[in-house]
Parts: sequence; structure tokens; C-alpha cells
Amino acid sequence: MKMFTHHAVSPWLRLVDRDRFARTVDRIQEYRPRVIASGHSPVISGERVEQAFALAHRLPYEEPPPAPDQNVLEQIIAASARNPTPATSATPLDGVTQ
Repeated sequence: MKMFTHHAVSPWLRLVDRDRFARTVDRIQEYRPRVIASGHSPVISGERVEQAFALAHRLPYEEPPPAPDQNVLEQIIAASARNPTPATSATPLDGVTQ
């Protein structure tokens, strides 16, 4: 999660004014949302809403994990070449014509 948050969604977290960010999270939390719909996560509801706010408060303090490098990309490519998954292997849904 941290890698996705820091490298894909919010690379600016390292630059944020932590106090101001915390005040903004607090201000949103004061609305006491029961559900959070995001463009970057599944819908958050129930007790996970409070967990999400706790995570939001921690994010600016988290050390971003290292981003994958060329070596990781080459390992992925090599593994894909050894075990290709052809697009035709998918099973069609019942009642769906092609």
C-alpha cells in the first residue's frame, strides 16, 4: 500500500506541510463520514473509515519504499516469458456470445 500511495497516487507526500495536512484530514474527519468513495481505492465503510483517517494521518511520516527499478522490470519480463498467459485462455461467461 505504501508503495502505491507514495509512488503512484501521492508522490507529493514527501513535500507536504505535515501540520497543515493533519489539520485538513481533521477537518474532513469532523464531517463524520460513514462511507468514503475514492478514485484510488475501493469504497471504505464501517470501522474502516476510522482506519482510513488514521492511515491518512500517518502517511506523511511514512518512509517511501524504494520504487521498483530496471532489475525488477527485467525479472517480471523474464517470468512472463517463461509462463505466458494467452488471452484466448479466458473462459467466456455463460450466455455471452463472442
